Amino acid sequence: MDPLSDVLSLLHVEDAKAGRFEAGGRWAMHGYDERRFSFCALLKGSCWLVTDDLDRPIRVEAGDCFALSGDSGFRICSDLTAEAVDFHDALRESDEAVIRLGTGAETSMIGGRFTFNDVYAKPLLDLLPSTIFIRSTSESAAALRSILNRLELELDSSQLGKALVVDHLAHVALVHALRAYVACKNHPSQGWLGALADAKIGAALRLMHDDVAKRWTVAVLAGAVGMSRSGFALRFKLLVGLSPLDYMLQWRMHLAARALLKSNRSISSIAFDLGYDSESAFSNAFKRIMGCSPRSFRLHQQPTLGARGFATARTAAPALHPEPQPHALTPVPAQERDDELVAAQ
Repeated sequence: MDPLSDVLSLLHVEDAKAGRFEAGGRWAMHGYDERRFSFCALLKGSCWLVTDDLDRPIRVEAGDCFALSGDSGFRICSDLTAEAVDFHDALRESDEAVIRLGTGAETSMIGGRFTFNDVYAKPLLDLLPSTIFIRSTSESAAALRSILNRLELELDSSQLGKALVVDHLAHVALVHALRAYVACKNHPSQGWLGALADAKIGAALRLMHDDVAKRWTVAVLAGAVGMSRSGFALRFKLLVGLSPLDYMLQWRMHLAARALLKSNRSISSIAFDLGYDSESAFSNAFKRIMGCSPRSFRLHQQPTLGARGFATARTAAPALHPEPQPHALTPVPAQERDDELVAAQ
């Protein structure tokens, strides 16, 4: 499985909603969603899109699509100076599946929102770009419009397998949005997706995801992709935001969390499959990254995770231009690591 499919496989939909939006005259709406992936297609008219991570507003025209992941604050408006209503308030006040703002219906949009499971959503969505904008001429735009129409029909039905179809639609929508992002010539080269698109670092990530139990070293990974050890370590950290060791260690812990919650396998069996020679070494690493022991994690199902790699829930929406947030997967202190990506971690 490629790294992108690997990461997305950990995300499972807890809730999904689809609906339409119509507005006319002078209007604006703002909102903030955590643990959610939202995407919209503009069917008619035009509007402005402003999000936390954009340095300037984007003009959205009919046929264009955009996606918001993680905890990005957003503002959609006809006029950048218009007073905005809260998205959740507008949703509660709508008496049908259509949100209406302003006067008339010069602007029409269809949208979908997926809420993902608590345990994985925050750190994994943080690996992805917060905002993805897709022009109408892109193949992905046509695919996303089709997915939104399918989602709306699926949510209105009571057919067998509805939950599974919605879960798959979420993943397909994410993949199409990310493909469009990577295909864009102006997308940032840094970040996890930028690393996947990089010939050398992308190859290293595929090797690491293909064999999580292997005792990789920085030297072995560098040699496998044709780079010097120092050059590889520097470029990996520059693109991914973590050293190869930190990335591998924390990815193992995410896989361990899934196994603990989704199976009845013993802790020692999970530890062995991830390359650990002892349950105690695995448990120490798990507690350091996840904030609790594997046994406690399994017992409580959804523990309060405030440790490295996970963020506790926010209580208020962020400003439109907040200070940069730390990477979702944070480095292990230097004294806790060595050159080899060994199971003793």
